[in-house]
Amino acid sequence: MSNPPVSKESSVSSDFSDIVQHKNKRNAFKNGAAAILYASNGKAIPVSASPNEPANGSDQEMPLLMYQTWFDAIEKDDLESAKRILTGVRTEVDIMLNGKFEFHYFTNSSKNKIWKQKNKTLPCFFQRPVVLAAVFRSKEVLKFILNQGADIYLNDGGDNNIIHAIVWGAALQPEYENEYKKIYRMITDSLSRQEQKSLLMRENADGLRPLELAARLTTFYLFIAIFNTEGVYVHNKGRLGAYVCKWYDVTDYESIDSKSRRNRSPLRIFTFIEKERLQNASTREIMLNNKAISKWIDIKIQSNTLHLIFWFLARVSYTMLFLVYANSNYEESDSRSAMRSVSTLSSSSIMLNMLELTDLKIDNLTDVAILHVAYVIIVPILLVNFLIALMSNSVSEVAENRYLIMALQRLNAALQVESRFGMHISVLYKSIQDKLLVTAEGRVYVECFALKEDEQ
Repeated sequence: MSNPPVSKESSVSSDFSDIVQHKNKRNAFKNGAAAILYASNGKAIPVSASPNEPANGSDQEMPLLMYQTWFDAIEKDDLESAKRILTGVRTEVDIMLNGKFEFHYFTNSSKNKIWKQKNKTLPCFFQRPVVLAAVFRSKEVLKFILNQGADIYLNDGGDNNIIHAIVWGAALQPEYENEYKKIYRMITDSLSRQEQKSLLMRENADGLRPLELAARLTTFYLFIAIFNTEGVYVHNKGRLGAYVCKWYDVTDYESIDSKSRRNRSPLRIFTFIEKERLQNASTREIMLNNKAISKWIDIKIQSNTLHLIFWFLARVSYTMLFLVYANSNYEESDSRSAMRSVSTLSSSSIMLNMLELTDLKIDNLTDVAILHVAYVIIVPILLVNFLIALMSNSVSEVAENRYLIMALQRLNAALQVESRFGMHISVLYKSIQDKLLVTAEGRVYVECFALKEDEQ
């Protein structure tokens, strides 16, 4: 197995160099159901099955009351205590490495059952030692237990693997997102390309891969770190002066294959970002400055421009036809009908009445006129507020916020139109793929040029 590429953070990568050496000595049993990791002393320690197989691992539970010192060592990143505890046991090594902590242990079995059932609704429940070490940012203990044969492919609560758990940790503690990004790189640098892909392509109980979960939880720095994983999502294709040519693999989201993940595309998830999150500097930095994401969004919008125009005209035509129909078919007195035939306000009133919008208290033309006057008054006020904001010291920030919101609104409109016109029509996706790179093997890529610093 070839060693993975070395990251810029050599101090981080060197931490896991011994793991790479141990992983090169891994062999499989004859039945292929398990593997052996040979430690430096030649002792065989059972670890996971093939990384391509679903990993559920040991369901052996460790009551916190009995394993409190082991849990504390993981939480506090106490390497010496972890070594002493693990070397002091003989028969429970595999349980302590790959089991699950039972955090609430009751002597009454019925209480245990009730507690387990209640906590199934938690979004992500961290129980396995290797996952807890990653979530607690305990780098030394994480390195140690992986060296001892902890199964990195085991799923935790909600079928989240260790990468899902890191994303959840960054979402729950956003102030430490850069630390979680370093831990992610520590883990992936110790794995082969195939093993990285096995972790990153695995879905949790919600059907989300780590990249999609990062988009959903708006952990953007970690999202970019995952999206820049070489050999999985990104492929370097040479240099052009000071720039690096990169191909980002978006085949799963932009193909017409029946197994396509179009509905779980990060772009589609981005359209549901809350406005409060859009005002964060990290969001603007990722969405506006990251060349791969911004180009992907632009391609999506440009490919649907004609469809957007057609859809807009169709909606306007439908509205006008509805008004004409309402104007000619609503039963009222002759005098009022004569007035309606030349009145846009009356047509609007009729349409609202036909739609039974009685809660708006719109029963006559006067009410409609009042609404029009209110609209005419409110719009200038909003425009004045916008101009005041532009003239303030935060002009660049306001402009970025406005631009980002408008970009996501256009993206949302493009995706909506794409759905309306049929997601399975090959012509639609051909217009998108014409602006992307499609290889002979059918892989679809976003091509962009970036400085080397953009990789980080």
